[in-house]
Amino acid sequence: MPDIYIAAIIVAVVQGVTEFLPVSSTGHMIIAGNMLGFNDKAATVFQVFIQLGAILSVIHIYRVKFRHFFTPEGFDAKKGLSVWHIAAGILPVMAVGYLLHGFIKERLFSVDAVIMSLVVGGILMLAAER
Repeated sequence: MPDIYIAAIIVAVVQGVTEFLPVSSTGHMIIAGNMLGFNDKAATVFQVFIQLGAILSVIHIYRVKFRHFFTPEGFDAKKGLSVWHIAAGILPVMAVGYLLHGFIKERLFSVDAVIMSLVVGGILMLAAER
């Protein structure tokens, strides 16, 4: 079996195990991929598809709640959480992501940034427990 398949299996296992823990599964996937030398364009596509699987499983689990947004009540802001509330939360983030795409891609997905984020996040979680 070629090394790329072994690396893909290991990265997939890391993603699967950390997906259900209160840690960054994506961060751990990036670190594992880098340690294995699995960080080229094929690895990026692989990581996107693994994340797609996690997103689709969330959509499946919460499908009843998601269906609500495709009903007339889902568009009525006076009847609770609506499409408009979701849009108000998503649109600013999309705008910032669009404007800072290059910076985010270059700096925030580097192994050093991921490790630093995991350490700081862990410290903050421990501090919140006190």
